[in-house]
Amino acid sequence: MSEQTQAHRATIAAEVPPNPEVIEVRKVVNDVAEKVNSIGSEIAAFREHVGVTRALLIVLESIGVWKCGSCKMNMNGICGGWRLPEDLSSSLKSVAGGDAVIQQDNVYRLRVDKFPFIGAVCPIHIHR
Repeated sequence: MSEQTQAHRATIAAEVPPNPEVIEVRKVVNDVAEKVNSIGSEIAAFREHVGVTRALLIVLESIGVWKCGSCKMNMNGICGGWRLPEDLSSSLKSVAGGDAVIQQDNVYRLRVDKFPFIGAVCPIHIHR
């Protein structure tokens, strides 16, 4: 292709008005692209928060394991310090499994190995 032909192609312009439907589609596509970019940024921020939450949970679980292991209220892995209502017991079982809460003498109690982080924030911990 000669330089003269290339120069003509670069300067050719249509004398037809833009199609309103194409303009509308272009706006919609641009809006969708902006929303996708925004969602991508939000996902990145969410991932960062999840990472921080995981790190805090690891710390809480470590402290909780130690406190539960050294607590007088821990009776063979069952927390004797707290009495759980039946509805909370059911909810915890659905989240952590059927053996997460046991019933002793009509009282629902936590298994500390299923919820070790609770020991970290327990206000009634009594050291052995």
